[in-house]
Amino acid sequence: MHQFSKQFASSLKNLLLIVLAGFALQSCKVGEDDPGISFRSRDARLKANWKLETLETNYQISSVDQSGFPVLTAITLAYDGYNMNTRTTVNGNVISDSTFGYSYQLTIDDDGETNYKNTYIVGFVGFNSSGDDNWYWLNTDEKKSRVYLGMAVQGPLTAGIPLSPNSVALTTLVNDFAVDGLRNKELKLSFSKSGSQTSISGFQQVKVSGKLRFTAK
Repeated sequence: MHQFSKQFASSLKNLLLIVLAGFALQSCKVGEDDPGISFRSRDARLKANWKLETLETNYQISSVDQSGFPVLTAITLAYDGYNMNTRTTVNGNVISDSTFGYSYQLTIDDDGETNYKNTYIVGFVGFNSSGDDNWYWLNTDEKKSRVYLGMAVQGPLTAGIPLSPNSVALTTLVNDFAVDGLRNKELKLSFSKSGSQTSISGFQQVKVSGKLRFTAK
């Protein structure tokens, strides 16, 4: 009986250790797709040379034309690592649907700066654009679950979209992201934003959401 009690106590202790270890592993996760445990800090994992692998972005622009008729413009962007597809519909009618070669690289540095490069391939001709901005963790909590990237990611978020001078500024609508996954070689970001304005063209409201996945070079 004494031997059984010792074995039972030992088994209970091991079970308790397993449960506590499980809680400890979960506490290391911030984003949904974060690793259960990592020996590198979130800062160290974020600072890398990133290549965009996939992107899904959806815009919904609600407005009223000069005759008072409601207009709903839907724009979708889909990227597979090689080609970007941009599709626009107005009140359900397809206005444009184009696919072109594209690549995007983002470097997040130690000094709080970012460097980025967009490459557009139309036919057999490539066009490059590059720039830099700042990055920092937002103080929404202590877990570093949101990151500010400024204008650094506006290239892929608006690639192929014809921007009207009277429309809501899509290029400044999204500048911070939820960090859904941060591994040594993979970064997943998401966003959901809205904005509106009233101008001589009338009232416009924009809703945009999307996801991006990067791999470290």
